[in-house]
Amino acid sequence: MPRLRQTTIRQEERSIYPFKIKIMNKLTKYTLLVVALLLLLGIAGRCDYNESVIYNMPDNVYQVLKTELGNPSDSRLVDEYMSNRNHWDSLAIDYQLK
Repeated sequence: MPRLRQTTIRQEERSIYPFKIKIMNKLTKYTLLVVALLLLLGIAGRCDYNESVIYNMPDNVYQVLKTELGNPSDSRLVDEYMSNRNHWDSLAIDYQLK
């Protein structure tokens, strides 16, 4: 009799096992979708921030940054400008006077 009981329990576990896999697959899929969405929102936010800083930057500052740094990417240009804003503004004024 115990042998029969043990096989019925194993059969129940087998019938529940695919259900658990389906739940884990859905959970994994939704988690990856949320992570991808957050990553894309972060990238979009960074691009929007870069465009905003460059748009509000004086043209001569932009030209000086481009020539001095050797045509960098927008992210590098914005990082450099925001870290040394007074320096680049003064260089642009000097560049404009020449």
